[in-house]
Amino acid sequence: MQKRVSGSARLAPELRIRPTGNVGNQMLQLMVVSDVQRRVPSVELCGHHLPMWGIAAPCGTPSADDDIVLGGGYIPVRQIAGYFRRGVVDRLTIAALSFHVGKFGRPQDHSHRFVAPLDLEVEVFGAESIVVSVRAAEILTDDHPDYGPIPLSFIEQAVTASGKHPVFVGQLGDDVYSRALRQRFPDATFCPSRGELVDFETLRRASEIVVSVSTFAWVAAWLSDAKRIHLPVKGLYHPGQRPDLDLLPADDPRYVFYECEVRRWHATPDDFEYLWAPRHHRVLQRHHLRLMKANALRRVLWSRFVLCAGFARRCRLARWRSHRAE
Repeated sequence: MQKRVSGSARLAPELRIRPTGNVGNQMLQLMVVSDVQRRVPSVELCGHHLPMWGIAAPCGTPSADDDIVLGGGYIPVRQIAGYFRRGVVDRLTIAALSFHVGKFGRPQDHSHRFVAPLDLEVEVFGAESIVVSVRAAEILTDDHPDYGPIPLSFIEQAVTASGKHPVFVGQLGDDVYSRALRQRFPDATFCPSRGELVDFETLRRASEIVVSVSTFAWVAAWLSDAKRIHLPVKGLYHPGQRPDLDLLPADDPRYVFYECEVRRWHATPDDFEYLWAPRHHRVLQRHHLRLMKANALRRVLWSRFVLCAGFARRCRLARWRSHRAE
């Protein structure tokens, strides 16, 4: 990486990542900012740290005089790339998370970044199995209203539609949700967690996947070569509950989307009863998803405009200060 030199010479364009959230969140963050580098190859990425994948790119000593930090939940990739291309900024720190599938590029654009060791022992479940991601642990508490376990009725519907043997993978333990799964699916295969990397690769290498409400499971399924992916439109996946997010790959033919009601999770007795209750989930067609996304976008358009306008103002101010200093 090029360092700052004396005089009027500038830094090589540098996009700094301030890691945010868990492994799944950080992978999404890296995928988004790498799209800036794809648009402007001269931009260097640094700051990301994902030891699970052997990825680490530390930045040099930060300098507060011309650094711009972009936070929030939206990353305007085209705007950032345009500013780097025109020399409006030469360094920017991303402290934001962007859960917008349209900004991730294609799964094959990122396969080279997330490569498991060749000697990793992973059981591969082929065409005769459907692998179900289990997110439990802290999610069984009142940890986050937009997460929460997936209803057993949805799992049952997806397994029945597949006609395959269910394999449950992930956070399985001696808890009320794990016990309910074992009782509802007595003939299934249960694989308690063997660590994040093994769990991720087990999902990623499956032929058919049921996704839990989890960015970790979402990324594993999206990067996979699965023939079919069953996704509940629930919690942070539901545009009616989180209009500021978009994790519904409506144009990806691998996905089957199941409608769930807008419901925030607080681990109340009613919430758990909802998990066990029998119900049918409508399979959403692509036009349903596009309408849901359009309605969500109308609700957040102004906030995105304000964010982008404020970002543009800070970039112009930083450039003016830089020119004065020179």
